[in-house]
Amino acid sequence: MPSANDRRSSSTKRFWLNERCADIDPETLKKHERSVVNPDEATELVQLGVAAAAALAIFVYGIELAGRSEGLAAPAIFFGFSLLAVVVGLSLFTLLVVLGRRGDHRWVTSDLHPEAAAARQAMALSTAIIEEIRTSPAWKSEVFDEHRARIDLNATHSDIVTRTARIDAAAAKLPHDIAQASKNVKAAAAPHVEALTVATDALISRVMTLDNYRTETDHLASLLEELARAEREMKTISKLEALDPSMFDELYRDAGINDWHADQTRSSSGKVAEVQEAVQLQVHALKELSSVASLPFASPRNG
Repeated sequence: MPSANDRRSSSTKRFWLNERCADIDPETLKKHERSVVNPDEATELVQLGVAAAAALAIFVYGIELAGRSEGLAAPAIFFGFSLLAVVVGLSLFTLLVVLGRRGDHRWVTSDLHPEAAAARQAMALSTAIIEEIRTSPAWKSEVFDEHRARIDLNATHSDIVTRTARIDAAAAKLPHDIAQASKNVKAAAAPHVEALTVATDALISRVMTLDNYRTETDHLASLLEELARAEREMKTISKLEALDPSMFDELYRDAGINDWHADQTRSSSGKVAEVQEAVQLQVHALKELSSVASLPFASPRNG
């Protein structure tokens, strides 16, 4: 059984999950959940289109072949290829649908267990977080590749979906009315309920880590913006320092100012170096966070 600290930790994670989800449009979260639990029919429409195209190709070829034939062979070829087009089209569509669904989890549609509901909430939130990471100005920065700190967002999302599916499947095996069940039934189900709770807590922790990665990526984006600004400033200052000072000396004399001292413009190279160091430290922090949390790194070719 979990200790009091474990229970508090679990409660803290659920509180974080609810608070973080409150920052996102509910319809967006529902859309993300449906994309996994109830995929849109768009995939099957594509599969239908592929099957129809194959059937049409066979049908057109049959018409052309029949047109080059004579006598009774022409209608026989036409009807034969028409039948073949129908059979191939239906068979191909069925095969694509079966292959597309192979290995998919059959998600529970009613009487959802509270742990399964929390897991789905975390899964939907992870999708929203991944979208935020992808849109970050820093995400496509070369510094990620230079230090191999870019995580594989697709693999991360797949892992979270797989964990959620396991929780969903396990929860479906428990009695729906366990809250009203007898003491003996509750005692028998307790280890299984505990396993669900621990698994859901671990899933939420993974999403929390992903959100921390998003926060650190946003911080990196700010540093990169500051670095670009400092580099532009350094270039501008370099151009100013390269100007012929005698030209401006004459302007001062024309104004009747003979005793003057033009302050030397300080180079911003020190600022650039400072920000560059901050960027390096931030990327290192992202890499360390990913390693400790076992978030999958992207391969260089897929970065």
